[in-house]
Amino acid sequence: MDNALWPTLAMAGVVGGVLVVAALYVATPAYRRRVVARFAKHVGLEADAEVADRLARRLTRRARAGLLGMTVGLGVSVGAALLTRPTLNDSTTISLVVAGSVWAGLGVGVALAALSQQLPTPGLEVRVARGREVAIGDFVAAGELVPSRVLTATVVGLVVLAWVATGGGAGTGILLPAGTVAAIGAVITQLVFEIASRAIVRQPVRAGEPTELAWDDAVRSSNLRLLLVAPGGLGGIGLVWTLFALLTVLPSTVGQIIANVSMYVILAGAALVLGLSLANRPQRHFLRRLWPELNAAALERERVAILAGRAPR
Repeated sequence: MDNALWPTLAMAGVVGGVLVVAALYVATPAYRRRVVARFAKHVGLEADAEVADRLARRLTRRARAGLLGMTVGLGVSVGAALLTRPTLNDSTTISLVVAGSVWAGLGVGVALAALSQQLPTPGLEVRVARGREVAIGDFVAAGELVPSRVLTATVVGLVVLAWVATGGGAGTGILLPAGTVAAIGAVITQLVFEIASRAIVRQPVRAGEPTELAWDDAVRSSNLRLLLVAPGGLGGIGLVWTLFALLTVLPSTVGQIIANVSMYVILAGAALVLGLSLANRPQRHFLRRLWPELNAAALERERVAILAGRAPR
């Protein structure tokens, strides 16, 4: 076997082992308890025993679908590596392709799980009516939607520029092809998000009371936000690879300056987006938009908990 494949296979073995351990953990009662408690804390809602049981089933199915998608992505990427037989110098890039494929598999798995999950109380005849129609912006903040779309468009434009500037990829080795594959993956997963998100938002409501509907909205919002993980990750990988491919055809001094400046800009931009996102608590965006009274109650519970000298539950 080519020595260049060993780093890729070693990484795949580690990732595969982690996925197996994660799958075993997801099957345990401890996971079901913890995932519900953590989810309730993040979204700012309180779950009674009945809601907690239904929520645990939905979150567990989603986790299993995500793990299955990641496993499929791992298998496809390793198979591609075995077929292409990369050189030793390409091993790092191929390993990142494996990571990107696993990332994409997560997004596709979550999308399929979200689309196949029907609502919390099957067979329920009484439904809670919404006061207005909802849209994607009610479930996902613009601070998460816009960067993903901009990044995908940017990496596609950069890939086209790189192929033209390098005369068909001459002298870039595997960097430009890998960046192109990542860009294609970003486009596909972004399209999956755009199509699946509309279907998820349009799913019919089958909740018997407002609290059930709020929980259903919480899961929808969480599913939509997870779908943005894949295009964001693949777009970032494609951007970096394509940038380095362009730098290979520039004079060394100019290339170093551009590389340093570009990496600082990318890191600063990522830190800014992440910081703004965390400060705005995007997991509660749906609560602020659709359930302001429940959001106020959650903030009050946290304020009381802080005054009492304990962490919010």
